Amino acid sequence: MEARTENSEQQEHAECDTKIRILDSACELFAKKGFKNTTTRDIAQAAGVNLALINYHFGGKNNLYESIIENKFVEIKSAQLPAYTDSAPPETQLYEFTHFILGKIFDTSENSWKRNLVMNEILNPQSPFHEIIYERIVKRDIDFLRRIIVNITRKHIPETRLNRLTFSIFSQIVYYYYSIPIIQLSSPKQKFTAKDTEEIAREITEFSLAALKNMKFEEK
Repeated sequence: MEARTENSEQQEHAECDTKIRILDSACELFAKKGFKNTTTRDIAQAAGVNLALINYHFGGKNNLYESIIENKFVEIKSAQLPAYTDSAPPETQLYEFTHFILGKIFDTSENSWKRNLVMNEILNPQSPFHEIIYERIVKRDIDFLRRIIVNITRKHIPETRLNRLTFSIFSQIVYYYYSIPIIQLSSPKQKFTAKDTEEIAREITEFSLAALKNMKFEEK
């Protein structure tokens, strides 16, 4: 009986290890190549497992991708934007928001694959789950930015115009995700250190505030 229990535990441990290797390899490949350009054969080869094990553990590429969203994104779903008190000026909130997102864009840690996967799905949707990623992750940021704009202007802004203003600011931030290679070619000395992140965040904030405060809106 003890031998069977020990064998069973060893098998469970081996299966768990295999699933982790598959998930880790899939995360890296999906983030780098995108959903469409990543095959289960690619994942199996990177994980060093038999191709059939992906179907056995996850039931195919779609289910594997969904498992990544459900399990590997726990940290992102639970992560909070910078906390503010009710008395914090919206101008300060705009800077902190901008700094927070830029920090994710310039992240070079082992978690940077999450940023790449999210950005790929939003800017170039390839999988059946891009709407889920938007609803669970990106919408929170967009809604937060919309509230900041309303609090800065203290004016009535029609919905369509508020959307345009929101994405005008958001696009300044997201632009850095794809423009880093161009920036480094045109300005080789440009780095993206913590200090640079602060300066870029402040410049985007000042630029956006100047525009918002000089626009004409209907009074509330």
